[in-house]
Amino acid sequence: FSKNRPAVELYDTWNDPHELNNLAENLAYKTTMQSMQTALNVHLKRIGETGVEPEKDMINRMWPEGIQPITSAPVFSRGDEIMTISSDTTDASIGYRFSSWPKDKWALYTGPFKPDPAIALHAKAIRYGYKESPISTISAE
Repeated sequence: FSKNRPAVELYDTWNDPHELNNLAENLAYKTTMQSMQTALNVHLKRIGETGVEPEKDMINRMWPEGIQPITSAPVFSRGDEIMTISSDTTDASIGYRFSSWPKDKWALYTGPFKPDPAIALHAKAIRYGYKESPISTISAE
């Protein structure tokens, strides 16, 4: 709850489950701190973490020639009473809503579902750094 938390924290959660005693500056834990920092650095490198990259560099990398990409519009696939929604944009998140819902209410698409065939379905996709896709609609049967 502290407004000014330390940059580095280390707790013995077995003996201090409420994390009240920060051990990061305790010299007795220097080896543990170094080991954990090394493990974190290896992990961040492995996943390609860009959180410390300057935003200007990130924009140059993400927006070739300074043009913000647009997330591909969602595509509906209707199977045996099951609806699947996808986007050609890798790592895009998809939101959907039924036409009977308020216009500002959207649900996060997490997998195939059984829609009400009497109600139209709308979907949009977004990826961090990209413009939101146009809204796709599939009419009620």
